[in-house]
Amino acid sequence: MREVSDLLRAFGWALLKLLIGLTVGLGVGLVTVGGRSLNDPGAWDFRTGPPIGEVMLAIGIGLLASAVMFIVLFYSPWSQGSPGRGKRRDDGSLREER
Repeated sequence: MREVSDLLRAFGWALLKLLIGLTVGLGVGLVTVGGRSLNDPGAWDFRTGPPIGEVMLAIGIGLLASAVMFIVLFYSPWSQGSPGRGKRRDDGSLREER
């Protein structure tokens, strides 16, 4: 049963790393495209719809902020486990850590 739990935990961490990578990549891409289109005078024409440069820049900054929060929440030293939890010995029994 322990092997299944370890496998699911590893799969969850892999999905989390993938989600963080996709969020950072998409955020950087949108910030880049939004920043470049801010210099385009046609992008500021409000008669054709919302200004695409501002929209992409805002979404990209929001994605980068969420990626930073993912990293802070899931990769900080205090998120690896509570101090009262025991560690497993080689034989599978729990030992209390203090």
